Amino acid sequence: MTKQTQTTLVIPCTDDGGVGKTTDLVLIADYLKAKDQKMALFDCDTANAGKPSSFAHWFGGKANQLDLRDEADLDTLLSQSAGSGVGWALADLPANSSGDIAHWLKTVATPKAIERLGLRIIAVGALNPTLGSCESVVQSMEMLGPRATYLIALNRTQYDRKVKNAETVFPVWFRWLESYPNKSAIQTIDVPHLQVRTMETLIAAAQLPSKTAKDPSLDPVMRIRVENWLEEVHSQLDTTGLFTPKTIETLVAAK
Repeated sequence: MTKQTQTTLVIPCTDDGGVGKTTDLVLIADYLKAKDQKMALFDCDTANAGKPSSFAHWFGGKANQLDLRDEADLDTLLSQSAGSGVGWALADLPANSSGDIAHWLKTVATPKAIERLGLRIIAVGALNPTLGSCESVVQSMEMLGPRATYLIALNRTQYDRKVKNAETVFPVWFRWLESYPNKSAIQTIDVPHLQVRTMETLIAAAQLPSKTAKDPSLDPVMRIRVENWLEEVHSQLDTTGLFTPKTIETLVAAK
């Protein structure tokens, strides 16, 4: 027996677009980069390919492109993640893709298959205060079932002079969570609003936010905004305990 790093596949857990799922994935990538963790990157949102709104944009376009409406690419996402040899695989998924994925989950990517491949999955439920956001996350959780561990990102979409508590801003989610029998198994982070002009600057830079924050040409007040935003999110990710590298024992063939 020998121990090797187990790959954790991190994916969005919502069928909605425009709720912050790509931003949440970028923040997790930024966090892992700060911890010197190696990652495999997949951008499966073909509708936004090449656009500033795409996941690959934050890495200078350097991410594997897959179309999850093609079952062969769904298989590729699993096989390449499992065979990546790194601790983390991050994959952004397209909106409105659950219909294409649901059958594949039942027939190919079963819980037993995920375990056999040696994969761990973290599904990130991106919530914002808009109507229907919670329902989409819950439906995706029901579809993924026991295949994944769940992290909920409460994405605040506007500036509050006096920050309201999460229960006030996301009441539908907390009502649902109250009735969930295993609520302690769901981790939550609260993603603060970032000033629009600052976010636009980060997007234009086409690199991870931490790297932009170190750019000496960046307005110093804007740098403070970015650093504070990242520090708040990173500290919460630390607290979840979800992003500690895992090892698995594997058989080594005799030479």
